Amino acid sequence: IDTLHSLKKINPDLKIIVSIGGWTWSKYFSDIAASQAMRNQFARSVADFVKRYDLDGIDIDWEYPCMRGAGNSFRPEDKTNFTYLLSNVRNTLTKLEISQKRAESYILTIAAGTSANYLKSIEPKKVLEYVDFIHIMTYDYRSGDSWETGHHSNLWTSLSDWNNGNCIDKTINRYMNAGVPADKII
Repeated sequence: IDTLHSLKKINPDLKIIVSIGGWTWSKYFSDIAASQAMRNQFARSVADFVKRYDLDGIDIDWEYPCMRGAGNSFRPEDKTNFTYLLSNVRNTLTKLEISQKRAESYILTIAAGTSANYLKSIEPKKVLEYVDFIHIMTYDYRSGDSWETGHHSNLWTSLSDWNNGNCIDKTINRYMNAGVPADKII
């Protein structure tokens, strides 16, 4: 972390955020988000971590609300609980900003899936009330479980795609059609 902070001396506009979760680290998100007490505890933990390491924000990478991931728990209520979790984190970070008399707001982002099913599993417009950006994971369009070879992170579909497959262009348009403005998409 010291190296990252030394880079801020060279580039004061550099922002340091840490991602929490991921494919193999999302096991308990559904359980944490399921109760107000756990959401509050998680949000306090995030704020403490941000403060301790002098970070500019946090990225929540829950893979995936309402959906199976790498051994994660999931339940139908994840859709609304995800929004509640983000609300708790945002409110707690705002309280930290005020207590520290911080000039800039802390950054809150999410790492988001590319599928239409993922978008149905969250509340995109409500999520936007709490996050600064949505990092769309536009990779793994072809992976170890794909029966057809192809680009890992293709911008457009190929004429040889068996099902007119997924691609970055379709994913970004899917998000924009769900009400996510282009300036909130990374």
